[in-house]
Amino acid sequence: MSIRKLKLEGFRCFRRETAIALPDGRSVCIVAANGRGKTSIVDALEFWSRGDVADCHRDGVGLGALVHLDASEAVVELTVDGAGVAARKLTGATPGPLEAGTGPLAEGFEPKALPILRHRTMARFVDKTAGDKRAELLDALGLEQLAEFRRGARSLARELSTREATATDRVRIAEGEVAAIAGETSVESYLGSLSKQASVAPPLDTVDDLVDWEPGEAEQDEGRKRSVVAELDEACEQLRNASLARWGSAVADRALAEGRALRTLLDVGSAALRTSEDDRCPLCLVEQDRGELLHRVEKRAADLAQATATFEEAERELDDYFAVLQRVGRAVGEAIELLGEREEAAERLTRFRDELREEYRAASEARRTSSAHEVSVEIVTQKELKAVADAAGPAPEEEANARVSLLTLRARLKVQRTAEDALARVRAHAAAGDAARELTEIRVEAEISRALETLNESLAEFYGSLVGASVYSKLRLEYTDQRAGGVEFAFEWDDRHTVRPPQRIMSESELNALGLALFLARLHAQPPGWKVMVLDDVVTSFDNVHRTRLVRLLEDKFSEWQILLLTHDEQLARTAGAEAPGWLRRKAVNWLPTEGPTFDDARNVARLRARLDQGESAGELGGLARLAIEEALERPVQKLGLPIRHDPSNSYTAEEYRRTLIRGLKAGEFQRAEDPVLRRLSTDGSVTNRACHFKDQDDGVTEEDLRVLIDDIEALENLFVCTKCEKKLWEIRDFTSRHCQCACGELSCA
Repeated sequence: MSIRKLKLEGFRCFRRETAIALPDGRSVCIVAANGRGKTSIVDALEFWSRGDVADCHRDGVGLGALVHLDASEAVVELTVDGAGVAARKLTGATPGPLEAGTGPLAEGFEPKALPILRHRTMARFVDKTAGDKRAELLDALGLEQLAEFRRGARSLARELSTREATATDRVRIAEGEVAAIAGETSVESYLGSLSKQASVAPPLDTVDDLVDWEPGEAEQDEGRKRSVVAELDEACEQLRNASLARWGSAVADRALAEGRALRTLLDVGSAALRTSEDDRCPLCLVEQDRGELLHRVEKRAADLAQATATFEEAERELDDYFAVLQRVGRAVGEAIELLGEREEAAERLTRFRDELREEYRAASEARRTSSAHEVSVEIVTQKELKAVADAAGPAPEEEANARVSLLTLRARLKVQRTAEDALARVRAHAAAGDAARELTEIRVEAEISRALETLNESLAEFYGSLVGASVYSKLRLEYTDQRAGGVEFAFEWDDRHTVRPPQRIMSESELNALGLALFLARLHAQPPGWKVMVLDDVVTSFDNVHRTRLVRLLEDKFSEWQILLLTHDEQLARTAGAEAPGWLRRKAVNWLPTEGPTFDDARNVARLRARLDQGESAGELGGLARLAIEEALERPVQKLGLPIRHDPSNSYTAEEYRRTLIRGLKAGEFQRAEDPVLRRLSTDGSVTNRACHFKDQDDGVTEEDLRVLIDDIEALENLFVCTKCEKKLWEIRDFTSRHCQCACGELSCA
């Protein structure tokens, strides 16, 4: 597909509707001074094809900045060869869909993004990390799903690694608990000793035997009794150590208690003062300065913050105390249930439980009233606990103790087995995840290596075409498996040193040339849906030689593409005209802040004819006439590679070009070197000078003089066209010998 017409309205600097025609989808060089619409055109093309402009988000201004300040919406319309007409609107910061007019676009066709290269993004890929280069290449190769799967596989591998570490820690903890029970002996030795002491039949010889052992009811009941006594003992010890000192000191200080309540009131008053527009106090309704009152309230609230902190700490300790009471209560309940048939043994525990309930009620009331509280429950003594233990049954014999120890060891071993099974499952999952990740990495490396092999062929060739002879050779992109894998540039310096990355020794201009060569190589290796590329001021860091090489490269390798080259450099525009005569030229010939730029044919002779046809006087067109004749003579001088005096600013007169051209044609034995038009152009040059210097005097030029000039310029252009093959003299060029000839060889110049 190619672009036939671009129409903009309300988009950036284009306030009024502006159309740029590109007949037959020809390439074009658009010339405009800085701030005269080049970037606006590029943004418009990106907005039309993507519905977005990346630089707007990068600059932090948003899409709304694309709408002209005097417009309510922006519209970009493209006429696309083979697809019809479609427009995209931007209202505020909201882009609309493509609104089709005619052709396939009317059927919901959504184009791919246009390939666009800007000056400030030329070296962006070069500056990326190796991993980011790999990711961008995968996207460019259409392997987004593979890249996404790779990211998922790597993420899963990291997650499974974390889970494996956690499972390993649990196994280590379980093994430590088992080892602590066995003491200094091995688990097997400790198990054998316990099995004999407990008179377990058949004997438990291995860890597996113990894990599979199903203890009888007597062993389970004995273990439960012992655990109840141990829990009651520990809970009572915790209750004995619980302290309410902070709570008592907090509520004993009346000022703190009042401050706690007052703090809440002050917070409410402060919030009311911030939102109220009344000059009266929101509590007492007395008129006061609201700012001063707010300051006093906030200062007082800050002073009382310590009171709140003290109470909060005291309440945390009271919460802990309540938790201890609840734990002891549960332990007592277990003990009473266990010893329920022994009234004498359970009587003390029942009284103790009632005291606990009363203590819980009293502590709750103390909290509600913010009053001090003294512990009233009489904690069970160690002596009484021993009596409870005795009441639970006769003192455990060696066999009973061994059975209880077996139960404890069995429970710990089961925990260890569960942790080991979980670890085994996680390791199996991790192995599967690693296998999937490795397969993905192999696929990624294979796809990238295949793409790089094709890409590198064009990359080295295009870079060499741009920079000419260089100490850099074997330029390439390489895949590296270091860290997470990536892609990096490498080349040989003076055929002696391998250099990577290129930023180590390349200059800014060379890096830009590298970025441009990569952009072209990617399009050449894998053309997108378009055969259109947009180049926005990409030669800013190039000298004239490199700019000429760029145009020749585009004309040679991308002759079937439509190229939109935007520049502010008139010299580049002239070079494009000379090296690529089939290109169109469009120039910003006028610009108004309220209207925007006006584009016209950049060929000066076409502009001269158009303005004469519009009725402008010859005296006003002297400057344009001089540019037209200079441009017409400059082209064959450049195309034939004729030597001319060096001028850093490339400022030559029409007469200098004419004499250089005549000398070169005669020296090269060009068949038409004596054509009269070459002599007439000398007179035409004098006419243009007169038009510039005497436009308001009687001896100025006439319209007829300028039309004769236009005819002579066209005759000059035809001078170099073969009547047999209809090709230019410089169709075939040998840059070494400077020999030129047309396609059939009828015209030649050595």
